Amino acid sequence: MKTNPLYTLTLTALFLTLGGCASQKSTTTKKVEPSLEVPSVTQQKSETNQACIDIIKESEGVRLKAYQGPGGHWLIGYGHKAGVEQGMTINAPQAEVLLKADLLKIEDQMHKLVKVPVNNNQFSALVCLGYNIGMGNLYKSTLLRLLNKEDYTGASEQFSVWRKAAGKVNAHLVKRRAKEKSLFDK
Repeated sequence: MKTNPLYTLTLTALFLTLGGCASQKSTTTKKVEPSLEVPSVTQQKSETNQACIDIIKESEGVRLKAYQGPGGHWLIGYGHKAGVEQGMTINAPQAEVLLKADLLKIEDQMHKLVKVPVNNNQFSALVCLGYNIGMGNLYKSTLLRLLNKEDYTGASEQFSVWRKAAGKVNAHLVKRRAKEKSLFDK
């Protein structure tokens, strides 16, 4: 029995909003029918502010056809990874749903990692960083360690540490980290 990849992405988004696992893979056709409906993810309250979403959208850009990221993984939309296969396509509203679902998952993880009070801008800057570098990297970071010791200034200075790609300073990441740091410092 063949399953449409958009159906897999739809289920992935739904599972993400309900706190489920997003590691499903589809072994199906590569073309996604953009007319299929994607569920709403408004059931849960998001704490990520618009400034964070704007940084992500500007930095990631939107791609409606699957593409390979720097790590060799297939991505789609604003950098969504789970369930994506070569040749998949989505439409703009589907990219928005996938972004919201990914952000909800990161927000949930962030609530578990951050042990000290943070304002909405600080929280959103951390979500933005985690979206880009991965929550595993954030979990092991000096930034998080300093933040959880209530060293907000030290944590803020750590954003610039995450400016390299393939071992070299990347101008795009320097700009992105500056925006995230600025948001964190508000």
